[in-house]
Amino acid sequence: MPNQWFYGRGSEILGPVSGNELVELATSGKVLPTDTVWLEGREAGVPAAKFKVLFPAIASPSAAGASALPGAEAPAVGEVAASADPAASATPAAGEPAPAESPAAPPVAPRAAVPARSARATAGKGAIIIGQDGKTVKYRGKCSTCGKEDASWKSVAIPRGSARFSFFCPKCRKRQEVEIYGIH
Repeated sequence: MPNQWFYGRGSEILGPVSGNELVELATSGKVLPTDTVWLEGREAGVPAAKFKVLFPAIASPSAAGASALPGAEAPAVGEVAASADPAASATPAAGEPAPAESPAAPPVAPRAAVPARSARATAGKGAIIIGQDGKTVKYRGKCSTCGKEDASWKSVAIPRGSARFSFFCPKCRKRQEVEIYGIH
């Protein structure tokens, strides 16, 4: 199964589409250079302008790391030739506004992909872990005296070492401690 891509503008998220469909959407103007694109299963997206397959006129020659969509099949020669001609893409069609370009701006070097933080949290005294994603942990407090669980959950960044929090136990009518241990 080919990789699936998503693209978004503001709070609108569209997809999944294949790599070839994403190239076609960029060529037709439905995906803009300012839109964010990301591969299914990834948390962070990348500006569409970083991929020279999508926007060859915008991608700078120094952006060697942003050459192709990973997982996209090689587009047909006609697709690349139609979208790779900078003169054709620089002249707007009738009724379209001219693209705003800043020739004085220095080219932006692509950032290396930052791997997702993979930390783990374990429950200590008075804690019940509900879930974690490698960055944050959701937990509930549990009274160590009477065993009553807090009705609400809290989410915090996974600590380095141990962290203590507290919650109010309505049955004991006391503040109880919660310990979370983090491993980075």
